[in-house]
Amino acid sequence: MQNYLYRFFTNLDNQIFRVKKAEDILKVWKTSLFLYLATIIIYIWMAWLGMGTNPISRELTSVSEGAYNALKLWFIAGRALFAILIAALILYLTSYYFYLFTKIRYKKLVIMQQVVLAMMLFERLLWIPLFVYLGLDWYVSPFSLGIITSYITEIEWFIYFLGALSVIQLWIIIFQAKFISNLSSMKRWKVWAIVILWHVIAYSIVATLSIYDEQLIAGWLNE
Repeated sequence: MQNYLYRFFTNLDNQIFRVKKAEDILKVWKTSLFLYLATIIIYIWMAWLGMGTNPISRELTSVSEGAYNALKLWFIAGRALFAILIAALILYLTSYYFYLFTKIRYKKLVIMQQVVLAMMLFERLLWIPLFVYLGLDWYVSPFSLGIITSYITEIEWFIYFLGALSVIQLWIIIFQAKFISNLSSMKRWKVWAIVILWHVIAYSIVATLSIYDEQLIAGWLNE
């Protein structure tokens, strides 16, 4: 079976069935490589536009233009490395997590996560016009619960946590549950439990890193 990522978005049920019946799947690594490159490009673009550079921007009045540009380039390089790490975690660590519980062939779970990564990259592309034209950060996107949470509480961790839960993320959760249910004999409630648990863990890590990411950058700039 050839691995055609786009078919999951044109005929999802049929493609899941084909993956389930396939003895071997070709060109999985090519799709992963393409997604790696796309992730790096999108994260570099986001960093170039200034997304996530609030700590650097605050230093604009205290450093020279050359120093500021150097800081921004270092930030972009860091985001490129971060993109590589993110892609690896989504494609391979998440696949391993589900493999431990489901025993579905690891390569098939990687294919599932390729779809997930593609959707997450699409979500990041949606963040760009929201930031450029409306000045909204990702965690207060109108497609997530973050903006509602910001009116309820000022606790940053909860805003980041619920800001990570968006319409795209709900699609991903449903897709993963559907994919695993079709490829394993697990009871549906168990499938939903392991999928939701993973996302709760992931959103918790995102919320924690979002707080410390800005603090670390600000501390580094003030050294």
